[in-house]
Amino acid sequence: MIKQLRRRFVVAIMASALALIVVVLTAINIVVIFIMDNSTTYTLEKIVENDGVAIDVSSDYRANVLDYFNPLSGVSPLASEVSYTSRFFYVRFREDGRVVTVNTDHATAITGEDARAFADEVIKTGERKGYLRGTYKYIVDESEYNGKTVYFMDVSESLVSMFIMVTSSVSIGFIGWVLLLVAVIPASKRAVRPIVENTVRQKQFITDAGHELKTPLAIISANTEVLEMMYGENEWFTSIRNQTNRLSDLIKNLLVLSKAEEKSQKDSFSEVAVSDIVSATVASFSAVAQRSNKRLYAEVQPTLSIWGNEKSIAELANILLDNAVKYAPDGSKVELNLYKKGRQVVLETSNVLAEGVEVDTDRVFDRFYRSEKSRSRQTGGYGIGLSIAGAIVKAHKANISVESEDNKIKFTVLFKLLEN
Repeated sequence: MIKQLRRRFVVAIMASALALIVVVLTAINIVVIFIMDNSTTYTLEKIVENDGVAIDVSSDYRANVLDYFNPLSGVSPLASEVSYTSRFFYVRFREDGRVVTVNTDHATAITGEDARAFADEVIKTGERKGYLRGTYKYIVDESEYNGKTVYFMDVSESLVSMFIMVTSSVSIGFIGWVLLLVAVIPASKRAVRPIVENTVRQKQFITDAGHELKTPLAIISANTEVLEMMYGENEWFTSIRNQTNRLSDLIKNLLVLSKAEEKSQKDSFSEVAVSDIVSATVASFSAVAQRSNKRLYAEVQPTLSIWGNEKSIAELANILLDNAVKYAPDGSKVELNLYKKGRQVVLETSNVLAEGVEVDTDRVFDRFYRSEKSRSRQTGGYGIGLSIAGAIVKAHKANISVESEDNKIKFTVLFKLLEN
């Protein structure tokens, strides 16, 4: 239980931290990418406005973009070289589509033929702005006097800067997350300690109270028998005896549940012939089903074994079959199946529900849950049996599920098959 609580604590903390890191890094990277994209767009638009002549756009850009984020910053001496260091070229067309001018003076790595090919590719797309081949940003300018001009600017450096920014931030975020994980793991032990201590005290209280209550209940039962011998049977003595027996059974079930949840029982795990145990349970309930006018059908595959506690497995089979027989309507059918499926052993019990009974499958394993209180009292139910079954299954690292459909309920337990 301690390991499970620590694991859940660590998972909750680390999942929250991861979500926070992702949100923060995403927001920061979006802002950085937005600024860099606007920067290159602003520079290219100024070049277009100046008909392809390099001009100083740094001051205007800082006033319109950078100063918005940092109004106290001054203009860097290097900023005046922004447009001059930009690598751009353009291709101008006549109205009939013939090339008039190809200017690659500010892009030494681009030839005139490359520039024409790029421009033709852009014209075919019909887009006014965009990226070409992931490296060049372009703008198509149309004027009455100059015709159609396609301006290109190499933004590879900005893309590299954005890539470095994104990878660096992700790396830093991951490293921070790992460091947090290293710190949270030892801290989780201290964090769950109060919960563990309260749980242990609660179980100890149930055990101690159960044992302490046994003695006065035994005395009450003995005194009731003496009074019956002295004054004869009557409804009051019968009521006292019934309620005393009921309370004794309830205490017994609470003690069984507390023991089933204790991890120490795993020390007594061994090979369990589950087929023999289930067959014996079916045999013991055959007479019970007949007396209540119910038909019990069972199919048990022989020689199946699992790893577990023999008494607990017997208790589990008894609880499931008792629950099915007890709450099935008179004259109905109760089914039990035990079989091998792949590398698992499947134990199933099913029965018809009484008319009007609805079962909350999400709460059926909760302590003291009863789908119909009046009926449960008549049949002697306390709402603890299935809680015990759930605890036994959990201790065996198995899985139990319940389905309720078409006025029928089915419990399914999946064990890991023990193969020779």
